[in-house]
Amino acid sequence: MVNAVLEQISWDLIRVAYRIIDDPAVSQDELSKLAETLTEIAERLRKLESR
Repeated sequence: MVNAVLEQISWDLIRVAYRIIDDPAVSQDELSKLAETLTEIAERLRKLESR
């Protein structure tokens, strides 16, 4: 159950990220910050999945 919820959260984050990436008003700096944040979230999700 927990893994399914975590997987859904992951896909939701990916969809949001693609919307942000496709927005021409978003700067490269903002995209870099987004990439860092998503990497941190992915690492935390992996830790939760391994519990």
